[in-house]
Amino acid sequence: MAAKLNSLPQKQGKLLELQRQYDIAEGVYNGVVAQAEQAKLGAFSAYPSVQVLDQPAIDTKATGPKLRLMILGALLASGFGSAAIALFWENRNPLLSPKDIQQTNIPVLASVPYIKNIGGKLEQIGGEIEFQRLASA
Repeated sequence: MAAKLNSLPQKQGKLLELQRQYDIAEGVYNGVVAQAEQAKLGAFSAYPSVQVLDQPAIDTKATGPKLRLMILGALLASGFGSAAIALFWENRNPLLSPKDIQQTNIPVLASVPYIKNIGGKLEQIGGEIEFQRLASA
């Protein structure tokens, strides 16, 4: 038993030496594996991520806005605008004269026969011009 105890430090030293060699070999192996992986990735990094399939070319004729489409758009816009204004004025029903009021079926509750002008004089309403002045105000 004493002989076994005396040989124990030698075996422990040998085990530590083998463990160090194993750790060194494992580190070298991991380094070589990492280099191999890096080499595989390096082969793909040599190619650009974007490749040009067709070379760029310059068009020989000048480009710009299409004149026909612009003229067509202007004509359509002016036509629709004119139609909208015409419909607006057609639907607007201004009462410009006493005759216009009489033609509507709305009952007249009262009429104002006289109005004071700026000078203080009384004027009679009933003429076309005065009625148009009231309608435009």
